[in-house]
Amino acid sequence: MSLNRKARRQFEKSGSSNRAKVVGVATAGSVLATQASLMTPAAAVSNQVVTSCADSGNGTLRTAITNANAQPDNTRVTFNLPSSCSGTITLATALPRIAASIDIQGPDASKLTVDGRALTSIDFDFNDYIFDVNELATTFNVSGLTLKGAGIRHVVDVSRSPITDVIDGIVINQADRVDTILTFTGNAGSKATIENSTISDNHSAGEVGVRWMLVNYQSELTFKNNTVVNNSFAESMITSSGTEAAVVQSNTIVNNATGTGGWGEMSFYGVSLFGNIIANLDTHGFDTCAQVLDKGANLFDAQPTGCLPLQPVGQPAATLPTVPQADGSSAVIANLRNTLSSSLALNSGSTPSLKLLPGSPALNYYQANDSGIHGTLLTTDQRGLARPSGSGYDVGAFENQESTCTTANLGVVRFNKNSAKLTKAGKKTLDKYVSSIVASGCRTVTLNGYSAAIGDTTKAKTKFRKNLSKKRAVAVQKYVKSALATHNVSATFVVQGLGAKNPVASNKRESGQKKNRRVEIVISKLRALN
Repeated sequence: MSLNRKARRQFEKSGSSNRAKVVGVATAGSVLATQASLMTPAAAVSNQVVTSCADSGNGTLRTAITNANAQPDNTRVTFNLPSSCSGTITLATALPRIAASIDIQGPDASKLTVDGRALTSIDFDFNDYIFDVNELATTFNVSGLTLKGAGIRHVVDVSRSPITDVIDGIVINQADRVDTILTFTGNAGSKATIENSTISDNHSAGEVGVRWMLVNYQSELTFKNNTVVNNSFAESMITSSGTEAAVVQSNTIVNNATGTGGWGEMSFYGVSLFGNIIANLDTHGFDTCAQVLDKGANLFDAQPTGCLPLQPVGQPAATLPTVPQADGSSAVIANLRNTLSSSLALNSGSTPSLKLLPGSPALNYYQANDSGIHGTLLTTDQRGLARPSGSGYDVGAFENQESTCTTANLGVVRFNKNSAKLTKAGKKTLDKYVSSIVASGCRTVTLNGYSAAIGDTTKAKTKFRKNLSKKRAVAVQKYVKSALATHNVSATFVVQGLGAKNPVASNKRESGQKKNRRVEIVISKLRALN
C-alpha cells in the first residue's frame, strides 16, 4: 500500500500539534491538515519495528504502542514480520490506549490482520476497540491493516483543540459483538474522514451485537469511496450530529440491514448523499433516513422512506424518478444490485470492492457540469484509480477504467544455450517491463518464445526447439504474473513456443544465436482494465 505522501509529510512536521489522523492509500481530496495556527514546532520522528506476530513481548505491536506512549516525539510503526508469521496478530487483551502521536504503517490490508475478537463482549461495555485513541494523541495514522472483531474510537473533550481523523484503506469485518464499529467524538473544527475502505460481514443478532456502524459527534464527517456490504446493525448505519457538515459520497452500499434490534433507528441521519449506490437495504420497517440532503447522482433500488421525499439542493422535495436522469440527479433503478459483481474482490486495489458490470446504469452517469449534481468531484475511486475514466463519472466506489493501452512490443528477454531458466539479468529486465505493464493499462501480455537454429533440421530437433521455446515463454509468464500480483494487477497471457522461427540475427555465429534465444513481450488492450 502506498501511503499518502502529503499525509506523511504532515505527520513528520506535526510534532505535538493538535491533530489526529488515521491514514492509508493516497487519494485526492483527503482531509489532511488543520489550521496553521494550531501547529507547533516540528518534532523528530522515532521508529518502532514490529517483528513478531505474538500478542505481547519484544517486537510486538503492543510493545510498539507502549513505547510510543512513553515518548514525546511522533512514532512511526512499521512491520518486518518473519515468513513464519501467519499474517494475523491475535489480541488476547486490549492494546494500550493510544495517548501519543503515532503512525502505524501496515504492509497491506490483504496481508496483515489484527484480530480483536477475543476483546469483544455482548454487554456493550464500550471497551471493544482495537485502536482506542484519547485526546492526548494529537496525531494518529494507521494504514494497510484488516481489523477483525472490533474497530476504532477517538474521543476528545470539548475543551481540547480540534482533531483530524482519516481512516484510509482499512478493512473491518466480523465485528459482531461491539457497540459501534467507528466512533468519533470531536468538537468545533474537528474532522473525521473514512475513505477507500471496506466494511463487510459485521452482524447483529436481534438486540445482541453491533448496534451502529459509524457514530459521529461534532466532527466534520466525510465518508467516501468505501464499500459497505453484507452487514446488519441493530440500530443505524451512519449517524452524525452537530453543527459540522457530514458528507456520504461515492460509496457502494449493498446487502445491508438496519433496525434489527427493533429500536426504530434510521439507516442514515444528519448527512448529505452524493454519488452513492444504495441497494438491497432492509430497514426492518423503520425509516431509511432523516435530515438527509440529496446532492445528486445517488442510485437506489427502492424509494427511501422516512426522509422522503429527499430534499434536493435548491429544489422542493420530490419523490425520486424511476429512470436514469440526464442531468445527473438521483434516481431509483430496479434490480440495481444485479448490475454489480456478486462478490468482493481486490479488483486491482488494496481493499475489496464490487465491480460495475457492463451495461450498469451507474457507468458514466454524470458529468462535471450537470445541473443535477451539487457535490465535490473526486479524482480517484476506492482503488486509487482515476475518475472519470470514460465519458462521465461512475456512481459508487468503483470507477470502471476504460483502457488507455496502446499495443506495444516491450522488448525481449534472452536465455542461455539449451536453457529455459531466467538469468539474473533477465529478471532485472522483466522487472522494468512489469512496471511498464502496470502503468500502461494494458492487461493482455503475449509471450513469443524462440530458440536458435543450430545443426540439423530433423523433426526431432524441430520439436525440441519448439518445446524449449515454449518453456522459455512459460518461465517469463510465471515471473511476470507473480510480479504483477505484488501490484494487485492481473493479466491475460498468450503463451507461444515458436521454435527457430523469425530469427533476428544469423544463426551461423554464436553472437547471432544468443540474440535468437529469446522471449518477445507484447502488450495489448484485448482485455481492458476494470
